[in-house]
Amino acid sequence: MPFVLVLLVATLATVVICYQYLQLQSSITNHKHQIQTYQSKLSEIKIQNNADEESLKIYTDLDYIYEAATKELGMVYPSDDQIIQYDNTECEYVRQYDDIPTED
Repeated sequence: MPFVLVLLVATLATVVICYQYLQLQSSITNHKHQIQTYQSKLSEIKIQNNADEESLKIYTDLDYIYEAATKELGMVYPSDDQIIQYDNTECEYVRQYDDIPTED
């Protein structure tokens, strides 16, 4: 009788351990699938981010800005008589709300 009891306990322990092992294996498989899904999404986001970054570089390229301003918008550089030099001795920068002195 004690041998049967020990055998029953050992069998029950083996079944419980096997059940927990299978649950753990299932959990690991689910986590691996989630990781693959997240890696795929991350890859897509990185590709989109790189494409967006390249499109932004175009708009900060000075050559592109010059071409767009001169050809599409018809802008030109100012002539020498249109440029007024202003020396502000009060501070290091020019405030926009101050009056610009006129040439007398």
